[in-house]
Amino acid sequence: MTTCDTTTYGTLVDFTLDHAEVRRAIADAHHLHRLILSGFDSDWHEYEQSPRATARILHAVDYTRKDRLRALIRSATTPEFNPDLLHAPPRTWTDPCHFDPASRWLFEVRVAPMRRSRRTHSTIERPLYRDPDRHTWLTEKATHHGFSLDTVTFDIPIDLTSAAKSKPRRNRDRPRQQLVTHTMRARGILTVTDPDTFTHAYQHGIGRARAYGAGMLLVRPAP
Repeated sequence: MTTCDTTTYGTLVDFTLDHAEVRRAIADAHHLHRLILSGFDSDWHEYEQSPRATARILHAVDYTRKDRLRALIRSATTPEFNPDLLHAPPRTWTDPCHFDPASRWLFEVRVAPMRRSRRTHSTIERPLYRDPDRHTWLTEKATHHGFSLDTVTFDIPIDLTSAAKSKPRRNRDRPRQQLVTHTMRARGILTVTDPDTFTHAYQHGIGRARAYGAGMLLVRPAP
């Protein structure tokens, strides 16, 4: 059995739609990133690099809620949010994250599958829109992160947009383009092949756009 090498916390947060910062976060992925990080402001001085990556801050948003903004956060420290931002007090728990070799888990993760074009040798990564291409991409990620895919389906596409962090302009006369990250929900059953590597992926996330809510593996034991 492998467990997290450092303490990992889970926190369920309901943000109130009455606050302007929360409404901005719903409309703009970069504002959402800043909203999540606001709960860890006091920790930032400890980190020389990205506070999100160093503090292992991952989040996943429940987009089905209409009366609040609900986020599940996984982190190395417990967050403390401005009470004015909250719909209700957060619930925090210690995540034991025990993973045995060959254990099977139901999983869900929002992913942003991208790949460089082999035909044009471009350095720019493009979104993958076909399920076979997404499946190949996630299979490669699984191999790298210590698990294999038993089953997987893709659904609920969401484009995470941000005007706050926009693409650079090639022509100064043109308006800046907003940043758009194409994401999909992947879910199915996985088998842990390397518990240490999988635990690292569980704590740090997989793939791109982790600052915007992608890459956080949600798991529960498979029947």
